[in-house]
Parts: sequence; C-alpha cells; structure tokens
Amino acid sequence: MCRWVRTIFGKSRRGAAAPANPAPTNPPAPPPDTLKLSYFDETLAVEHYAINLRRRKLAHTAERPHHPIERLVPSDAGTLTHPQPPLSHLPMPTLTPAATVDLEDPKKNFRTRPRPIPSTAVGVALSGGGIRSAAFCLGALQALDSHNVIERTDYLSTVSGGGYIGSCMTAGMSQNSGDPPAKGKFPFGGESDIRDNDAVGHLRNFSNYLMPRVRSGMINLLDVTAIILRGLLVNSVLVFMILIFAAIVTYASYPNWDDLETGNFAFRFLFVGAPRVVGSIPWLLIKGVSALMPAGIEHWLTTLATPAAVPISYLVSGYDALLYSLTIPFIYTGFFASLVAGGLIAWAITRSDVGHTDNDANSRDLVKIRWMLGITFVSAFLDLQPLCIHELDSLSKMILGLASLPALAAAATVVLFARRLGAFLETTRLSKGLLTRVLRIATHISLVAAGLVLPLILLVAYWHLTAWLYAEGGVQPSLRLQVLPYAYGVALLISAFVASLIRANAYSLHQFYKDRLSRAFLFKEVPGGPEQKGLRSFKLSWIDTTASPYHIVNAALNVQGSPEANRRGRNADFFTFSRDFVGSDLTHFAQTSTKAVGALDMERIDPRLDFGSAMAISGAAISANMGSNTVRWLSPTLALFNIRLGYWLRNPRHIAANPQTAARHKNALHRYWDHFLGNFYLLLEMFNRLDEKRDYIFLSDGGHIENLGIYQLLKRGCRLIIAIDAEADPEISCASLLKLERYARIDLGIRIILPWEQIRNCNRRLNEDIDPRTPQEAARRLGPHCALGPILYEDGSRGTLLYFKSSLSGDEKDYVLDYKKRNKDFPHETTGDQFFTEEQFEVYRSLGYHVVEGYFSGSDEVSWLRTGRRAWPSIGAARAEVRQALGWT
Repeated sequence: MCRWVRTIFGKSRRGAAAPANPAPTNPPAPPPDTLKLSYFDETLAVEHYAINLRRRKLAHTAERPHHPIERLVPSDAGTLTHPQPPLSHLPMPTLTPAATVDLEDPKKNFRTRPRPIPSTAVGVALSGGGIRSAAFCLGALQALDSHNVIERTDYLSTVSGGGYIGSCMTAGMSQNSGDPPAKGKFPFGGESDIRDNDAVGHLRNFSNYLMPRVRSGMINLLDVTAIILRGLLVNSVLVFMILIFAAIVTYASYPNWDDLETGNFAFRFLFVGAPRVVGSIPWLLIKGVSALMPAGIEHWLTTLATPAAVPISYLVSGYDALLYSLTIPFIYTGFFASLVAGGLIAWAITRSDVGHTDNDANSRDLVKIRWMLGITFVSAFLDLQPLCIHELDSLSKMILGLASLPALAAAATVVLFARRLGAFLETTRLSKGLLTRVLRIATHISLVAAGLVLPLILLVAYWHLTAWLYAEGGVQPSLRLQVLPYAYGVALLISAFVASLIRANAYSLHQFYKDRLSRAFLFKEVPGGPEQKGLRSFKLSWIDTTASPYHIVNAALNVQGSPEANRRGRNADFFTFSRDFVGSDLTHFAQTSTKAVGALDMERIDPRLDFGSAMAISGAAISANMGSNTVRWLSPTLALFNIRLGYWLRNPRHIAANPQTAARHKNALHRYWDHFLGNFYLLLEMFNRLDEKRDYIFLSDGGHIENLGIYQLLKRGCRLIIAIDAEADPEISCASLLKLERYARIDLGIRIILPWEQIRNCNRRLNEDIDPRTPQEAARRLGPHCALGPILYEDGSRGTLLYFKSSLSGDEKDYVLDYKKRNKDFPHETTGDQFFTEEQFEVYRSLGYHVVEGYFSGSDEVSWLRTGRRAWPSIGAARAEVRQALGWT
C-alpha cells in the first residue's frame, strides 16, 4: 500500500493501460517553486484511496464491513451485477507532473471532460438555500445518522446553505475532542429526535448568523454599517482615481475651452495630450519636491532643475503648437476617426467574399469589419465626451434629474431583488398571457434603468471634474486654474497609492460573510461545558477523511467573458474544493496542501484560503457575476455598490503555466504589484469579462451553475446518491433537478429517470387544504416526500438516486403545520431571509428529520419508477437496491 501511495505522488503513467512489466521510468523532477496540476481522473485515484482508508478503519470498529470501492459491471438486463475485483487492485491513474498537462488548450485532450467510471461509492448531496437549507439538512443528517447511513457514506457534496451544515459536520467529525477521544463521531446528537446536544444548541443560537443574538443588536448594526461603508469607500477611491485620470487626459488633449468642439479624442490625445502630460512631469516633480524643502533649498533646486526642464517644456510646447496648426483643418469635426473607420468598413465590404464563398463567417475581411465597427463605436463615444463637457449645464441637469434620489432608491430596490426578477424572466419565458408579457417588459425596463443610473451619475461626475479645469466652464479666477491641474495630479498619485494598499478580497463582503459563517458553523466543542469555541481558521488540509465522508465543496467558476468555455451560454463552470485538490476541468486541479520541499500548493499561494473561505465562496449568492444567473445590466451597479460576496482566487492554471509567476509570490515587491493590479479586476466584474486564463479567477455560489450538489457525485460514478433538496421552490417544479438532468446528459452521458411529480401533487393538495382563516385540519397523508429513480450510466451500469424534497403532506408535527398556517410560503420561504428565529430554525429542522425518517423507517409512501423498461417490479425491489448499495443484507 505504501508503495502504491508513493506511486500516486511520484511516478506517473500516461493512458489507462500499462504493460505487464513496464520499464522503470524516472521523470525529471519539477523545478522548485512550481505548482503541479492534475487531471480529474488523477484526483479520483487519491479520493478513492482516502475512502478505502476510511472503509478499512470503520471495518475495524465493526461499523461496516470492509469492501474497497469496486467498479460496477453492466449486464444485459441493465441491473447491477457482481462487481469486479476491488478498484485498488486495478491499474489506476496517477498524479501527472505539470509538464504533461496541456495548459494552453485543455480542450484538445479528452481527459479534461472524462466520462464517469461507475463504482460502489455512496454519496450524499446537500442543496443550496441559505440558512433554510442548513436547518432542513441538519434534520435530514440527524435522521440519516440514526439509521447508520452517515458511516456508510463515502462522499459528501454540498452547495451554499447545505455547505453550512455539511462543513459543520465535517469539521466536527475531523476534530478530536472529549474524553475518551470522539474523532469521527457524528456531532449533532444521538439516535433519537428527542433533545438537542450542545452542538445543535450552538447552531440554534446562531440561526441569525449574520447578526447573531449572542451579541448586542447595536454592535451588530454598527459592524454591518462599517463593513458596507468600508466597501463603498474603497470602491469610491478606485472610481475617483479613474475619473481623475480621465479628467487629466481630457484636459491635456483639449487645453482650451473652445477646443472641446473640435478634434477627435484619440487623435488629439496621441499627438497633443500625451506630449503635454510628459512635458508637465518635470515641473510637477519640482513643485512636489520643493514644497517639502526649506525656502533656500527650494530656490537652489529650482535653479538647478530649470536648465533640464525648460528645453523639454519648450520642445513639447512647440511640438504642440506646430501639430495643432497643421492638423486643425483635418480634425475639425469630432467624428473624424468615425468617418474614416466607416469608409474603411465600406471598402472592406466591397473587397470581402460575402455571397461568393461558403465560409465567409471565418473570412479575414469580416474580422476586419468587426474590428472597425468596434473602433467606430468606441471612437464615437470618446468624441462625444468633450462635446458633452462643453454643453455641461443642460445635459447634467437632465441626467441628474433622471438619476435623482428617488431613481437611486428605485434602482437599489431592483438590485436587491435582482435574482428574483431574473428568475421571473426565466420561468415566464414561454408564457403567452398578456399580463405576464406586460410584466416581462416592465421587468426588462426596470433592470436596464437600474443598471444605467449609477454609470450615468459617474459620467456626469467626470464631466464636472473636467469642466472645473477650464476658465470658461463656469469656474473662477485664474489662481485656482493654475493650482487645480497640480491638485488633480497629486490627488491621482494619492488615490493610486491608497489603491495599491487594498486587497481585492479584503474589502468585499466576502470576509464579513466568511467570519459570520465560521463563527456559527465552524466551532470546537469545549469539553465539560455547553460552550462552543469558534475556530479562528480551519484549513482544508486539516479535514480528516478517515473520520468523515470525503467532502466536496461546490462553487461556480465565472467565465462570462470566455468565448471558448462559454459557447453554450452557461456563463460558469463547475469548481470544487476538497482536502486534497482545488480546481475545475478548465483550470485543472492543484493540490490543496503538500509537504514536498520547494513545491507550491494553493494554501501557500493564498493564505486566506481555508475551510471557512470555501464554505463562504460556495454560498456567495449575490455578486456582480452569478454564473448562469448573471443579470448583465446590473453587473456595473452591483460591483460599484460593492454587493460582492464572490472571491478572487489565484488561477492555478496560470501559475503552473508560468513558473516565473509562481516564484514571484515570495517577492514582496512583486506581491505588492500583483495586489495593485488585482484591484482593477473590479472592472472585469463590472463588464463581465471573466475567463479561465487570467491571473485571477472569480468564484461564486455553486448554485449559480448547479444547486443540488449531485453533479459531482454523478461525475464520480456513485452507485447510490442520496440528495436533500431544500431550495426555494414553492411550485415544486424541481427546476434545479431538471437542469441537472440536462447537464448530466450533455456532459457525462448519464440519464436520470425520477418520478418526482407525485411529491408536487401531494404538496399542492395540502396547500389547498390548509386555510389560515378556519381551524379545519388538513388530511394527514403519509407522504410521499421522496422519489426513487435509476441512474443510467453510459456503459450500461445502473445506480440509484434517492431524492428527498422539502415538502408537506399533512403528517408532520403539529407545531410544523401550525407554522404553515401562519406562513403560507413555508417550507419555501425566500432565501433572502437569512435571519431565522428559533421557531423557523426548528420547524425546518423538524421537517428535514421527518422527511428522511419517513423513508428509512418505512412509514411514508415513496414515489418510485413503476413503468418503463428501467422500472422496478415493486417498491420492495427499489428499496432493496438502496439497501444493497449501503451494504445492508
């Protein structure tokens, strides 16, 4: 076994098959300070090894028989047959040195999108849904543990709110606490639903985790206010720096007020503005240094520097005057460059092969036309700016009137409900009702208007900042005009210096969100007392996979700006964190932590990256870029208002592809420069220009691409997947499940057949029966709350999906039904409500326990596949397949 471990982390083999007696190979050792990347099939070998270790450990404690993960063999009948020999005895892929990973174009290699290899692994998936999902999944996990399912679970895949409680369970089982040591013990109580233990009591205390009740309400309010104002202040510094720079460039290009009506912006900046800026630098340096010197030294310094500065100044001034006199006939109109570009476009069209070839979409002429069109639009926009500054009075009053305080308030309201508005547009796309169409049009208009308010205000601010530099622009006497350009330069330098001290993730809402989540869900039990001690940091590499299921934390890699990765319009790709690896198929997988001397890992590259960070990233529901939920019109406003829960992570693919970049992280000056450039990634957030190739990648809520956490378990070929779905779904339309079925079919070659409609029908009947105006009780139906369906893998193997849905049937506890009478949206109250009361937390926890307990105790009905070629002959046969997968005889 030790030899096999050394093989995994040492030598490598290419391809699935290997000769019987392969010749010993000694691949060259990677250079120091490099990051090794792996393909998914190589990471899978490490995961299987960790799972087999846990299975062996549990076998010694008689909690489950020891059967290493085995490969499934398909039969003609499509049912499970006897497995092959243990997977640990088969040739397995190994970690590959960085040189064998195609970093330039991963699509060329089929291994970047591998097909699943069906195995005997058992996985549990916890869906997103904020604190609602965390409470529901807590009860579900308690029920699973009461039937000894957790100890027979190999994988735990979590998203967003499910990740809160999943991370809490994993951290609790990984810690060694109590006397005697209880490492690996389920942290949320015993085998009954009668009373809480101390850990569950702690979770109840922090159900209002964003503003915990264990602290003063005033302190909570001040903390939140300070965090929000800090983010707005930092963003304002960055925006102010850009606006000041734009004003200086405009003034340098148009030194006189009358010049604003003449000349192309780009042309004037290139031949007028740039020389003027360069020529003013010596005088600016002299003024800045002399201001810090005594009077005598100032005179001496000015005298000494003048011989060098004056020729430069005269040369620039003469060049400026000569160029201006020669070019004024040609650049009198502000749209000169636009007209020239338009003429070039016309010329290119006449020379193109449009209509004469069958492949004109890839012709070079059309590429030229596209570039020329872009240049024309950008040039026209830039040329309009000096004209708008010249007509500032009338334009600013009109725009500021549109972007007044009521408009800002309305825009803020639209921003807060952006996700719900986006969901409304998605779900009503096929609706033909007149009212719905009117509402869709109004929603589109409101989103566009809300997205334009703040950019228009900033545009007017830029106009005013520039106009103040001119004598005829409504400003005051010449003394201020002489000082103001230098003041702008000093302000630019100061703002640039302040921006260089800022870290991209430090001022977003991520850190606040992470701190609150970690305090509530990552804690250490204090022996001998009910208190819980919050963990300052819990590293991903500290997870003990022999004590807990192998945890996969799901996030979304935003690639809205990638023409290659975003061909199908998903706007995101699947990204995962685990104890051993961090990455995705697009970025490849980097080791989370390694003890190798001189080697890099993700925890060394980003010291902020820990279990709490992964949990917060997985739940970063609101951001300027939200994967498939992105509302592009609102991205600039969300970014500028600092409504950003996402996280900027160093791209492992970029670091591995550039060894010199990897070495730079040890150099303080380079780190300082990287952090400064990282601040401008705010612009990429604003304009949705994110991709998988940049130095940094932007991660957000895993629900922004798949909200159930099932995809990664399908990718690993699990034989049994137990899914807990607690997302907000009032109509029980199972939208996330349907999206998953589509992804599984397209990406993995897997078909899922799940009869979930019976759950919806039962929940609808209960909603009709319960009337809050009457004391009449609803019929107490025994479910169903869950559905059983087959998973059909590409090679013919078959697995099982046991799907639990947050729903009501009438047989729940009295206080749960009473809460339903008073809150009609239960159990699908909005995810925006993250401030749960004690009652809310308990009814969701109790419902989660009831839903799962009903299946495993055999008391509730089950929706199962009754018809079709892949159907079971009876519910007993369907249940038997689940029991067989869990190892129950």
